[in-house]
Amino acid sequence: MERIKVFVAACYLALQLELLGNLLKMARATAPSFVAWRFAFDETSQRLTMSGIEGCTDEQVNSSWQVCVARLHLYVAWGIGVTAKIGQLVIVLPPMLVASATARNVHNAFNLSPVCVAALQAAKMIAALA
Repeated sequence: MERIKVFVAACYLALQLELLGNLLKMARATAPSFVAWRFAFDETSQRLTMSGIEGCTDEQVNSSWQVCVARLHLYVAWGIGVTAKIGQLVIVLPPMLVASATARNVHNAFNLSPVCVAALQAAKMIAALA
């Protein structure tokens, strides 16, 4: 079951990036009237417990990890007024481990993750075409 979850998550990430790529192609073909995007993230602590290990104390089988989760909301419009066609794409980025919740670590997590970098670069490229 765990492999299926990982497979579905990988397919979802690939599909999101493909949709973002298609949106970039559309923006290159016809310049959008405007582009707006926002990047929302949250850092939280997640607890990992390894069960089934005999002879270990709770401290030995429990661990806490700092994790960042993020979403990129992208709005692209073609046309003006009531005839405008507005598209919205929400990119859910994969959780990223961070060493601690410092601004530097959170910044590095988003700027070093290949999926996050690809999504942000595509959004910036689309915005530059408006």
